[in-house]
Amino acid sequence: MKKNPAILTVLIVAVGLITSCAMKQNVFVDKNGAGSVDFEINLASYFTEVAAQLSDLVPSDNQAAIKEGQFFNLKKIEDDFAKRSSVTLTALESPSPEILKGSFTFSDINDAVTDAGKTKNPGIFTFTTGSGVSTLTVTLNYDTIEQLLNENPSLNNPLMENFGPLANKDLSESDYLDMMEYMLGEESRQGIIDSVVDITVRVGGQIVSQSGGEKLNGDTVRFKIPLIKILVLNQPLNYEVKFK
Repeated sequence: MKKNPAILTVLIVAVGLITSCAMKQNVFVDKNGAGSVDFEINLASYFTEVAAQLSDLVPSDNQAAIKEGQFFNLKKIEDDFAKRSSVTLTALESPSPEILKGSFTFSDINDAVTDAGKTKNPGIFTFTTGSGVSTLTVTLNYDTIEQLLNENPSLNNPLMENFGPLANKDLSESDYLDMMEYMLGEESRQGIIDSVVDITVRVGGQIVSQSGGEKLNGDTVRFKIPLIKILVLNQPLNYEVKFK
């Protein structure tokens, strides 16, 4: 399988690493489903020690780099983006070991996460138009996460396999936090509780309605998703923006 870049790559990478962090994404989508993304990941200060301890769970070609504090492999990220004709990486940097910044454009958001043309199943992102209204839907559930990982094998590392949402279908949020505190210490519990995925979506038009999130103005919605809800995912997460 080929490795695909995705708007939620920054989210999934952080989920796979299991730590406290802040993830911010600014997404623009026009009426045709094309647009761009600016993203930034800031890992918690104690992550370096935890990551080094867990490096044995990471594929062998990444172990040495993580033990040396190099958490983001820019070359591999660039290679993944290069394989996608519908997505173009325009900037990527890691100014410090705990920070990753970048931006990319896409011609069709339906293909930004998975190859929509090769599967009948809806992915994390779906974009439709009708009667002059464009609809962007974000769906996070076990099926869409599994599809994302199947089509992006570089994201499906042992950390994700053991601590990501697909491995924790029967756990409550409390049980998950108990497990992580036992394995990683007290800091990890509060760190995960405090972690959020902060996504601001600006559309090329006027918002008609939205499901979830906070409408900031006529063309912008902000979604703040607690990371624990994605790690456990015991309830599907659905968000929608309609605009014209």
